[in-house]
Amino acid sequence: MSQRPVQPAVRRCRWQGMSAPGADPTIRGHRARSRRLAEQSGFTLVELLVVTVILALLAAVAIPSYFSQRDRAADNRATQQLQVSARALETYATDNGGGYENATVGKLINLEPTLGGSFLSLESPVGHRSFTVHVKSSTGGTFTMARISAGDITRSCDTPGSGACHADGTW
Repeated sequence: MSQRPVQPAVRRCRWQGMSAPGADPTIRGHRARSRRLAEQSGFTLVELLVVTVILALLAAVAIPSYFSQRDRAADNRATQQLQVSARALETYATDNGGGYENATVGKLINLEPTLGGSFLSLESPVGHRSFTVHVKSSTGGTFTMARISAGDITRSCDTPGSGACHADGTW
């Protein structure tokens, strides 16, 4: 039996094209690639500082905006509670001959159970057709809704220019 002579295979190397038969081009390619990787190992200090400054600027803009919106949301919840309590008072007046006398916070909560968790206070009705309701917001401000006997409603707050309170003291 005769054996055929073994011919060396021609291998293709991605970095250097065709190589001579019998040569191992992958060794040279790996060396070149590892040399390039050693030259590009990580970020420079300047690049890291630039990224840190950009993140700090974004945080400086975003954080105050977040707190402002959070306070505004808490104040809006308080004003919603005032509007719900005014509707509950109107329901109370309808059930009691059109007047608000003898109305209490407990009676309003019985009419509208969602008022139970709010810091609600109801001033004793001054007249047959008037009321004043106060709600304290979790931000510390107090919002007021008052109805006078002529039917006009006023809305005021004690922290002008902050949260949901306008600069003129209304909401």
